[in-house]
Amino acid sequence: MNDNKPLHLKQNQDILVQQAVHQIWSGPLPPPEILKNFNDVLPTAAERIFIVFESETIQRHKIETRGQFFGFIVSLLVIGGAIWLLTKGQTIGGLTSLVGAVGTFIWLQERRPKRPRADKGQAGPP
Repeated sequence: MNDNKPLHLKQNQDILVQQAVHQIWSGPLPPPEILKNFNDVLPTAAERIFIVFESETIQRHKIETRGQFFGFIVSLLVIGGAIWLLTKGQTIGGLTSLVGAVGTFIWLQERRPKRPRADKGQAGPP
């Protein structure tokens, strides 16, 4: 008996098909399809998710702004202290403080994630 028929033409055979779906999203909010599914379970779920996201964003911005302000004040104090030490003849302490402050600033700038720059002629991000 010749058994060279394609699989879909063979009779009396069960075919098992298994499909796995793996979805990943990146960002603070789920994709619209998932938000719709949340709303199917609880009618105001998507709105609640947005409210929480907005309030956390506002809070994070307040904390970051406060941190930047205090970082600026500390930097001014360190640089001012370094200059004061230099005027009092403490060159090693003054230079060490000054180099440390400037070095920390440069190190933090290098550590910051780089933003892609828009090429000339292309519109940048809004």
